[in-house]
Amino acid sequence: MSNTSAPAIATSEPWAEVRCSDRVMRYRRSGTGPTLLLLGAEAGPSPISTELVAALGGRFRVIVPDVPSGVSVTAWVSEFLEGLGTCHVAILAANHLCMPAIELSFRGIEQVRRLVLIPDGEPDDSTPERAITTAVGTPPIPALIVRPGLSVTEALPLVTTFLAGA
Repeated sequence: MSNTSAPAIATSEPWAEVRCSDRVMRYRRSGTGPTLLLLGAEAGPSPISTELVAALGGRFRVIVPDVPSGVSVTAWVSEFLEGLGTCHVAILAANHLCMPAIELSFRGIEQVRRLVLIPDGEPDDSTPERAITTAVGTPPIPALIVRPGLSVTEALPLVTTFLAGA
């Protein structure tokens, strides 16, 4: 019951698979370094552009899962991360997958170390001072919210610095 189309993000490797709870879960991967899970990069309009993924692939091991439709995304991603056996991942979520990513952070999933959200919608202000908001608290995890409509050129240095832990 997976998506009929491949993720819009082209990666350097073919589909990989992981098995968890008697289910095969497919994903694409590229790059090397700390793991970055992209949610919302599937086919269709997305603020997660191929340009952003290519730039992040030079610094991170980018994983783009084929999230099936009609499932609880939060539960599916939890299971997927368990199947991957990763110790620490950062999640970059866009559009309708921002809320499931927030749910994951509130569930206290040990693997998730940082969260970047790119919600859909129209930008309400074009001033650079309000382009990015960072909230760091005790639970759940550090989070970065990228203003809709921010260009890759403006967002990339902020996202990479945040994901690097600075």
